Amino acid sequence: MFIAYSDLVRFFPKSQGIRDEIQFYTVSTDASLLQPKGLFIPLFNDSGELKEAIQNGAIGAVWDEKRPLPSYVPTQFPILFSNNVKDSLKTIIESYLEQINGDNIDIMNMTKYLFIEEKLLKESVSSYDKPVFEIVSKPERRG
Repeated sequence: MFIAYSDLVRFFPKSQGIRDEIQFYTVSTDASLLQPKGLFIPLFNDSGELKEAIQNGAIGAVWDEKRPLPSYVPTQFPILFSNNVKDSLKTIIESYLEQINGDNIDIMNMTKYLFIEEKLLKESVSSYDKPVFEIVSKPERRG
């Protein structure tokens, strides 16, 4: 089961872009990671640019409503505006885990949550089911 746009939009009263039924295969907090059919959530100042996340496969984003949206964002690109991005990520994870709790689901068809910092994973989601999450090494930036 993949997390769907319709699962998320109820948590974000303000959004823009297409409102079709989209499924997100990955959720990432780092633009430099490959994130096929991904939802990009720039959680940190060094999370990277939305442009890079789109180039790496992001098809939607959660965006801090206090930050200006870059002018290059396609009109149809789904943006879910949040007044607290960290709390939004927590809400998304909890909602997803609630949906899959008890279901006999093929792990190959689950949304993957990609985190760079193992510390973040341990502090933020220590009580969650670890197979849903993937800790990845930060790729070296090309100069």
